[in-house]
Amino acid sequence: MKSRLVWPALILMLLVAGISGMFLGDPKRENPDRPSRGGWQSLLTKTPFDEIAPRLRGLPATRDGEVTARRLVDAVLEKLEGSLREPILAALGAGDWGVQWAGVLAVPRYRPSDMRLAAALDHALGSEIPQVRRTAAEAVAYLGPAELEQVMPSLQRVASDEVAPVRGAALRTLARRSSGSVEFLSLYQKALSDADADARAAGAYGLAQIELQEKLLPAQVEQLRPLLVKAMQDDVTDVVVYAVMALGRAGSMAAPDVPAILALLDDERALVRGQAATALGSVGEPALPAIEAALYEGRARRLAPLLWALRQMGTVAHPTLRRALVHKSGIVRALAAQKLWEQEQDIERAVDVLISVLQEDDTDALRVAVRTLGRMGTEGARAVPALRAHTEHADEKIRAAVLAALDQLDPKDG
Repeated sequence: MKSRLVWPALILMLLVAGISGMFLGDPKRENPDRPSRGGWQSLLTKTPFDEIAPRLRGLPATRDGEVTARRLVDAVLEKLEGSLREPILAALGAGDWGVQWAGVLAVPRYRPSDMRLAAALDHALGSEIPQVRRTAAEAVAYLGPAELEQVMPSLQRVASDEVAPVRGAALRTLARRSSGSVEFLSLYQKALSDADADARAAGAYGLAQIELQEKLLPAQVEQLRPLLVKAMQDDVTDVVVYAVMALGRAGSMAAPDVPAILALLDDERALVRGQAATALGSVGEPALPAIEAALYEGRARRLAPLLWALRQMGTVAHPTLRRALVHKSGIVRALAAQKLWEQEQDIERAVDVLISVLQEDDTDALRVAVRTLGRMGTEGARAVPALRAHTEHADEKIRAAVLAALDQLDPKDG
């Protein structure tokens, strides 16, 4: 009897529960913004970076530590499905600086930028943790123009941060994203004497992006020149390269500094020598007397950069190049002929000079002559007999260059 009553009672209870649910509604659906276990909303209380935050906090603030941190963050991002925006924004707003740092490291994967990201990075630039401020300053470089404008005041503030790596990161972003702007001239100028190498390099880079001769007053250039010359003696290659590049941007106003630029042509670093040559070319005609005198000093390392500087100058350097065609040094004659031919000047005479160089024992000069003739096409065809004489040269590289030149000038020789 009792069992007969139990089943009707149980069915009645289930019906009542179902009807109540229809009228009262699902409590989980009362607030659509309420976190749920399955969606991105849960990231408002927990982010995918929570688990790696302790490991990030334990990493040293060094290059290796930074690389490891980025790899950890990338490993987490690779596992996520869908848009990365919400988890990154959630991390940027986290109270745990390890999580926040992870969010900043993830910003390069956040595309395209928007005002929410700009606001989050603006907040991160004010973090108490130097690592967060520094990485946020780097991440700002990924913002669009409108978003960048929103965080610019904070970025400028951080460019004078008390922590050197933070300053350097902010200055680099300013230099990259405000290319050619004189608005931050004083910041870049101050950075040239910073104790931090990255900050000095960023300051020099920022100045190298400005057309100093066109955008600054002569008095401003006059004030800046000694600072750039001093920076050219820095131990850090980037500082030297960007400083001499900036001095070249001063054009003829840098004429008094030509001796300092010429001195860099003796540098061990090819990058420094090449940039110094370009700077000399930018100084232009005022540098010609010093360059021509240097051609007769016989310093082999200087020769190619000096001829490159003359080529950069264009028409005003043609007389100097023509005089170099009778230089006692075969490498100087070969390089001068090469530069004149490249500018479509004195082509017949250039070919004659190059053919004469083929009769000499100077290996460097011979290499330049062979390669230049090989590029000339029909203009260098009459050099074929002289080139054939070197098909059995003792130097393997010269033999290869000769065969390549013959193949270009007279394919049936190949």
